[in-house]
Amino acid sequence: MVGKGSVKCSKCGITSKEDFSLTFHRFPLPSKHGSLRAKVWAKFCFPDGDWTSNESLENLNAQHRMLCGNHFDDSSFTSSNRKRLNKFAIPSEAQSILSQLREEQCSPSRASHDIQEPSMSKVNPVEMAIDLYFTAGSAPCRVVLLVAAALDLQLNLKPLNLWEREQLQADFLKLNPQHTVPTIVDEGFPLWESRAISRYLVNKYGGDSSSLYPKDLMARALVDQRLDFDIGTLYPRFAQYFYPQVFGGAKPDAAALKKLEEALVFLNAFLEGQKYVTGDVLTIADLSLVATISTIDAAEISLKSYPNVEKWFELMKTTAPDYQNANQKGIDEFKKLIAQMKAKTEL
Repeated sequence: MVGKGSVKCSKCGITSKEDFSLTFHRFPLPSKHGSLRAKVWAKFCFPDGDWTSNESLENLNAQHRMLCGNHFDDSSFTSSNRKRLNKFAIPSEAQSILSQLREEQCSPSRASHDIQEPSMSKVNPVEMAIDLYFTAGSAPCRVVLLVAAALDLQLNLKPLNLWEREQLQADFLKLNPQHTVPTIVDEGFPLWESRAISRYLVNKYGGDSSSLYPKDLMARALVDQRLDFDIGTLYPRFAQYFYPQVFGGAKPDAAALKKLEEALVFLNAFLEGQKYVTGDVLTIADLSLVATISTIDAAEISLKSYPNVEKWFELMKTTAPDYQNANQKGIDEFKKLIAQMKAKTEL
């Protein structure tokens, strides 16, 4: 439901229908900051609408957002306790609405500490959500979900069933002749390969000061090396060892396992004396590698021989933004797939 009946946008005249629903752009609900900002937006665009519950706030008109654009921008970062701190900008016409809602919802202490003052200099509007063609459980797809979560970007999720060969449909082949996932479409621009997508998203939406993909030449080169290690060494060695067993019923290959273990030794060495894989700051290299390591862990391959990897993995579960939704849900789907495939090969 989107309010009661339909309501008309006072800015662009678009009418919202009940059957349109899409998560609010860049509003991490439920959140007292996000909910407040969402209410400002809703009251500004739909002054006659019924927006009395968080449920209605979470289901707003996708067609309106695409045509009218977003009236807010936020750039989020994480503090030492990893809680989101959201800064936002609003049009001047909505300032009075913000003040009214702050008085209604926030105590003086919350207003001064929790709600960031509007700053018009922060505006960096995204006109529409980014399409992500993905497959639940896929490690490369989870990389993109993790990076998008770290940037607080909304993705318009478009699942593809590879078993039904949906990736070979003509419309998708026009976007990506390689018919691979993940694939994004951002303002008409299609791009695939998870690490390329990660770099692109940070470069476009991360801002000049983003530490996810640092501007410093040497720091960025180290992030690139770790990304290349993941896509060229660690993940392929896992795939060569594990997937023949799951999808083909093959017996474990000792030589392939040894190569995977060697790659894990390398990663353990990278993490020696470091918090994250390139130093003290979370980067897209960590987000890429945690998608792989969590997949290895889900395959019940022990990490006990690699204490630095184990320690880092536990840290990532609590510091990667929105880890549960961006990664753990996919891991749960991956585990279900493993169980299903093992049951078939054992018949």
